[in-house]
Amino acid sequence: NRAATSTSRSGAASLQYRLFRFLNVSASYQYQKQQSETIRIQDIESYGARNTINTFSQLNRATGTVTYIIPIGGIRRTDNAYLESSTARAQLDFNNTWSNIHNISAIIGGEVRQSHNYTNNLTSYGYNADPLSYGDVDFKNGYPSFVTGYTTYIAPVLDRKSVV
Repeated sequence: NRAATSTSRSGAASLQYRLFRFLNVSASYQYQKQQSETIRIQDIESYGARNTINTFSQLNRATGTVTYIIPIGGIRRTDNAYLESSTARAQLDFNNTWSNIHNISAIIGGEVRQSHNYTNNLTSYGYNADPLSYGDVDFKNGYPSFVTGYTTYIAPVLDRKSVV
């Protein structure tokens, strides 16, 4: 199961003004904001959930008891993304003609941009929608894989931020 939502907002404004017959000034600004959320659910019957639960299960061969490191239930993953950016620009235009034969044209300007990007992810193990519940998972310790025997860690998903 997968559900996704997103919103986007943007706006722009610009101004132009003639200071003299030969000199114009212009300025503009643009703003953008986007947000999205994606939810993916692997229920207990899915291969992905069963494989993850089984991979981290620990079998006591003496007693036959199985300890489930990943709680029994589905897996719910929520991914959120956020972007906000701004752009500002200013420009001077010079254009002058003398005696109908001499012409000087020049442009000078500058632009500034800033962008913030933020994402986060949350994975809930042992997820049940009704009644809403999920279990705790130990991200610190490694466990021998039931399939390969190699020590495996449940990898936490970290938040990521960037500013440009």
